[in-house]
Amino acid sequence: MTDDLQIPDDFDQDYVANVSLSYEYYEKSIQELRDTSNNTNTQLGLLIGFNLTFIRFFLNELPDSSHLIDCLHCHSCLVLKLLAYLFAGASIFLCFRGLYISTGEYLVIPPDILLSQCDRASSTAFKLGIIKTWQEKLKDFLALSKQKKRLLNFSIWQLAIAIAFAITDQGIAFFFG
Repeated sequence: MTDDLQIPDDFDQDYVANVSLSYEYYEKSIQELRDTSNNTNTQLGLLIGFNLTFIRFFLNELPDSSHLIDCLHCHSCLVLKLLAYLFAGASIFLCFRGLYISTGEYLVIPPDILLSQCDRASSTAFKLGIIKTWQEKLKDFLALSKQKKRLLNFSIWQLAIAIAFAITDQGIAFFFG
């Protein structure tokens, strides 16, 4: 971890202060990213709950068919209901997929690596090694965080489409039923 770092031989107090400042900056940035990821997880969980409530108390109560004329059945209600179920199910699947993506372990440096390096490095070199490791892993962490957000947004759109199909189904049943 610290073997390939280029540390000046005669580093001064400004250099040490800058390394400490960089370390603190990365540490706070990582904590903010973790908080954002946790908030996204909370939103995904709430969306799953809303989806299940929508299915249980609204979709299950929709009619399966409407009667345009006494002898002619219109199966558009059934098709719309099935489409609403399909999109609500897709929304739930995307939420679970987003929750499955774990971003927490990407920035953890294994303790055995830290312990193996701590006896040969100064605290400044040690902090530089940690910063370097964080820099390498931060890109992956950001990509996973963005993917979670995209899944959340796409899941919201899926639910909105399911609600639109359900409202259309209810409207057809009301006007032609």
